[in-house]
Amino acid sequence: MDGSGNVVARIEALPSGTQEIMVPCGDQFFALTAIGGDASADGQILGLAQDGRSLAIREVQGAELILYPIDLTSGERGEPFFTGANYLGAMRDDKSFRIIGARYAERLTSQVRYFDPELQQLQTTLEGALAGHTVRMFSTSTDKTKVLFEARAPSRPPVLALFDVAQSSIATLAELYPEVAENTLGSVSGHLSADASGATLAGMLVLPPSGEAVNLPTIILNDTRTGLRFDEMAHFLASHGYAVLRPDVRTAKGFGDLSGMGELADWVAAYQDSVASGLNELIANGIADPERVCIIGTGENGYTALMSVVNSSDAFQCAIAVKGVYDLQELVDNARSLGSDAGYAFSNPFIRNHDFFAEADLEQFSPVNYGEAINVPVLLIGFDRDGQVASMESALESADQDVEYVELEDNWQRPADARAENKTTEYLEIERFLAAQLGR
Repeated sequence: MDGSGNVVARIEALPSGTQEIMVPCGDQFFALTAIGGDASADGQILGLAQDGRSLAIREVQGAELILYPIDLTSGERGEPFFTGANYLGAMRDDKSFRIIGARYAERLTSQVRYFDPELQQLQTTLEGALAGHTVRMFSTSTDKTKVLFEARAPSRPPVLALFDVAQSSIATLAELYPEVAENTLGSVSGHLSADASGATLAGMLVLPPSGEAVNLPTIILNDTRTGLRFDEMAHFLASHGYAVLRPDVRTAKGFGDLSGMGELADWVAAYQDSVASGLNELIANGIADPERVCIIGTGENGYTALMSVVNSSDAFQCAIAVKGVYDLQELVDNARSLGSDAGYAFSNPFIRNHDFFAEADLEQFSPVNYGEAINVPVLLIGFDRDGQVASMESALESADQDVEYVELEDNWQRPADARAENKTTEYLEIERFLAAQLGR
């Protein structure tokens, strides 16, 4: 829809995996053009582009991700808005919800590129005034003289502030964790390692506030987000004496971008390689104790955490998976009813192409089928009525493995204080489990 609530296009998902873009004409819709259906260049519609006359399309081609427009009148593809290997997400206008920019990782930090030169100039001005911080603008006044923005640094919690352009002044409005002093947080640094191909991987390492950096119990924090940034889970764990490594993964795709089993196999392998190279580097440098290593992941990263144990169980003493996906057959069969944390809309290539997946392939890449291989203690955390977690727990129990399941109340339509209570429970259960398994 446009900013006035008028429908400008709809999407029709075809059995072939193609998405047909339909545009209105009177009381009917007609096919304009199509995207997707090509595993090497699968597309996803993000929404209306900034000009209001075209759709913004997100497409992965090899190692690069491209954002480009498709004209709603002619169906023609325009010049790309953005091209890069380290795309993190699209920026939307807070009033019209149009796509106005892109976030990406560069030099270990999150960067923003706005397609409007005037907005980009505001971004550049704020970045210059707040060196060492990542700046994200949320909203601007109509005349662009006031800017509501967030600033965060790797060792400082996010701050919400207001920039007065005319006065060149910045006023702090709120802090995410005002009670946390900077000197109580761990040190954050980039962590370089090389994967099997020799390519340099740039992960993030958080060490305890005490300054300890020798033979530490170590947490591998699987996360698809790249770059140096404030990570509350990493700082929480580091404050309890753990070294925390968030590996870099050499892929432009997330789970939802994968359009075939070949891509899934490559994606899982890239994770294994990234985790192994980062951990081996920490062990070689004397930072990590190889006998006290645990891997943690949430959502799609919960999936990769358990698949890492399946393929390299000797490297870990335990694993934690939070609200993850463990049974791919169940995922493609019940995609519409799995809830927001595993929720994949019809524009998700993996779900859209499920008819092309052989059952044996789905079984091969599902942790639920490897109860015997996951031979380390596992903590599963999930919402109530989560069939994925229940299936994984059952598979591990059937194999007589050491598994715990912590069930949270579903966050859906719950007030903010109840969601915060869930988060507190999640963190405390993780710390309890780690202390028991790694002896910290």
